[in-house]
Amino acid sequence: MANLDALVLLDGNDMLLRVTSKVKSTGAVITGATVDVTLFDQFDKEVGGPSWPLSLSENPGSSGIYEATLPNTMGLRVGQTLRMLGTFDGGSGQVAQFEPTVVVRKRTA
Repeated sequence: MANLDALVLLDGNDMLLRVTSKVKSTGAVITGATVDVTLFDQFDKEVGGPSWPLSLSENPGSSGIYEATLPNTMGLRVGQTLRMLGTFDGGSGQVAQFEPTVVVRKRTA
């Protein structure tokens, strides 16, 4: 349902997280789902910043696109590697988790 392997966050920047929900076997888009994410540090502790889990809202007029802003106040360090745990519940048994690695990089431009 989510096709995320690795993400890059830019240090000191708000970042828009966007997840598109599709059923892997059919490619069908899922609308009206509940999508949440939590970021964990290398010690498996939630990173500072927003209250976790962070809920993603469905983008109005989209086909199953869910978004949330990750604020620049999370206190991340360049080079830090994080783990994101995302949950997706589309109802009717359409439940999935996604767990990409997140790397913090310095913005160069």
